[in-house]
Amino acid sequence: MTNLRRLLPKIDVQPDADGILRMSVGGDYEATLLLADDIWSSGEIKVDGDIVVAVPDKSVLFVTGSRNRTGIARLRTMVAKLATGPYALTPALFVYRDGKFVKFDAD
Repeated sequence: MTNLRRLLPKIDVQPDADGILRMSVGGDYEATLLLADDIWSSGEIKVDGDIVVAVPDKSVLFVTGSRNRTGIARLRTMVAKLATGPYALTPALFVYRDGKFVKFDAD
């Protein structure tokens, strides 16, 4: 984590439509932000409910809240399209609970 922190550019958080946040750190390290517990446990990420993230490819990290049904639906649509390229990771959504990310299965 020390080495990762040294390499990371400043984290940029931009609001998107439907209560979704887009986090970026230069296009190469977005998925690694999931390892930085202090980002998720600090209370600085404000969402409706528990933190839900999507990392459809290596260059993008989306965040919304578990009670934001519109945001969740939009995320599912977005990640289904983005998780198909050469740098695809997963179309799954993950929720931050009890200090870790687990697969988010809510409809």
